[in-house]
Amino acid sequence: MSCELPDGEEDSILPETRSRVKDLLDSGTCIKCKSAKGIISVHYAIFCGDCLKESATKRFKSTIRQQPLQHLPNGRVLVAYSGGISSSLMMYLMSALLSGNMYKTSRFTGLVVCHIDESAIAGTGSTQQEDVWKCILDARHVVEYVVKSLEDIFTNDAAPMSSSPRDRLLESLASASKQSSREDLIQCYQRQLLMQVAREYECPYIALGDTSTRLAIKVISSVSKGRGLGVPDLVNSEVTMTGCDGSQVVVIKPMKEFSSKEIAMLVNLYKIPIPTIARYDTGLPAKSSIDRLTEDFVLSLLKDFPSTTSTVLKTALKVQTGHRTNPGVSMCALCGGPVDPSSRRWRQFHTVSITPPNYSKCSSSTESCCRAPFTELALASLVCYGCANVIKESDVDKLPPFVKHNVGAMQKQIVGRERDERLKSQISEFLIEDADDS
Repeated sequence: MSCELPDGEEDSILPETRSRVKDLLDSGTCIKCKSAKGIISVHYAIFCGDCLKESATKRFKSTIRQQPLQHLPNGRVLVAYSGGISSSLMMYLMSALLSGNMYKTSRFTGLVVCHIDESAIAGTGSTQQEDVWKCILDARHVVEYVVKSLEDIFTNDAAPMSSSPRDRLLESLASASKQSSREDLIQCYQRQLLMQVAREYECPYIALGDTSTRLAIKVISSVSKGRGLGVPDLVNSEVTMTGCDGSQVVVIKPMKEFSSKEIAMLVNLYKIPIPTIARYDTGLPAKSSIDRLTEDFVLSLLKDFPSTTSTVLKTALKVQTGHRTNPGVSMCALCGGPVDPSSRRWRQFHTVSITPPNYSKCSSSTESCCRAPFTELALASLVCYGCANVIKESDVDKLPPFVKHNVGAMQKQIVGRERDERLKSQISEFLIEDADDS
């Protein structure tokens, strides 16, 4: 029995219907069981606590019980646990459902929880991490968990021994002149750490706790920053991410169908403990960055227009950029998103720059491939438009080692493509074309 109206139709409801909904709210009766007292209105449908939990469990099961993809085997899922209400609920539902016979009907064979400690940039102590550990240990069926510090992204950096990874992290973020750029760098570092942990623990899947509200905010902010080419990857429930080394990880979003209001209510109903975590952006004003401003804008719209989230996501789902089928689209060396080749041409025509470096005589090995200096100019052609603006406001010498590794791997691919194109042009006159059947 469906208790919800189609997404995007709430604002077009007639005044008589709104009045009837108000009467149902006043009566306090659940629209599904019609006996218990309703506690929350979801898409103009009133649910009691038990019916809301049942609906949430069914929606969550439908996501994680999908058939496995052809090119990926069954395997463990890495749950990205930030300590917020959404990731806490995701960890609770995942650990509760992945037990007993659930493994036989799911593509997931195990569960690994990963938390990224941001205390280095948030200025907090060890007390915060003790709360995180307690909440992870309280979750059922969590047999493996790992805590990574954000500064671990600099662990393998060939920097002077006198400089610690924490110092290099703070220097990297301090080199960015704007708060929006600093937030983008932090998100890139978090993504790379999750990819590293997934490879280390042999997890072909990463589960993120992005809600529908959070995804709507990300869609608008990403377009504002110049990352519109990757919008389909933001809103899809499953996205296959490929690293420069060819490794693939499927990123899933099992909380995509939940709004922030539902998440808060379910956390209260399940009595899930939430750790007290101070984030790097705690207390910042709305105008401090594009992300904060977009969040404030969307949340203010939701007060009067409840369909804002569904409208943004439905519109984004219709966007077809074709970046996954276009051979000219490469991967960004910083954020891992798609790089539009037309943006490079646009920058060449509208900006004054030096001639880009020639990699035709570059070494064939990844380690020594980038003999050209690692500069903003060399990096600008290998990142997306949004990240190009970030590195313009940052010091590229203070970026973590994974960026240089990605640049070397991508330059090696460029050399291979240029070599193939030269070879093809040299033998093109000797190639026999298929004649039309006559």
